[in-house]
Amino acid sequence: MSIAYGIGFICGLAFVFIAAFVFKKFFFRKKAVYDERQKIEQGKACKAGFYFLLVYCMLFGIADNVFDFRLTQLPVMLGGALISVMIYAVYCIWKEAYFPINQSSIKWIVLLIALGIVNVFIAVMNISTSPQSTVINGMCAVMILIISIVSIIKLIIVRRNCSEESET
Repeated sequence: MSIAYGIGFICGLAFVFIAAFVFKKFFFRKKAVYDERQKIEQGKACKAGFYFLLVYCMLFGIADNVFDFRLTQLPVMLGGALISVMIYAVYCIWKEAYFPINQSSIKWIVLLIALGIVNVFIAVMNISTSPQSTVINGMCAVMILIISIVSIIKLIIVRRNCSEESET
């Protein structure tokens, strides 16, 4: 790694942290507040994601030793971690425990969609230069976009139920 690359990486990282700080200050001023029910559901989701990751790592370890896969370890293990995070997020979204009660879920959904699109863009840019990076960014993009789609579906269901209750 060259010195110029290292300096560019550090400057890029600093830019991301500063941009995230400014973004948070302007768009998410309120501190997230969750009620007791949401915290209980988040605990259940965390347990489900954790147990999935345990079983995934155990099964992959056994399969790798028995069948001697020649897979790169990083994408496979990261894939398990991403799936467990997705399990957590989808469970929380479905139980209405993912978004804080004092903040608009639409802001979060827009942010998730933007992050998914950025990951797709990065994956496409890396196709010719770095196949492993393409796989990792592609997996992240798929996970984030699935979480976004589930959030949109749940938002539509909640709004439809609210409109049906107000009609009766």
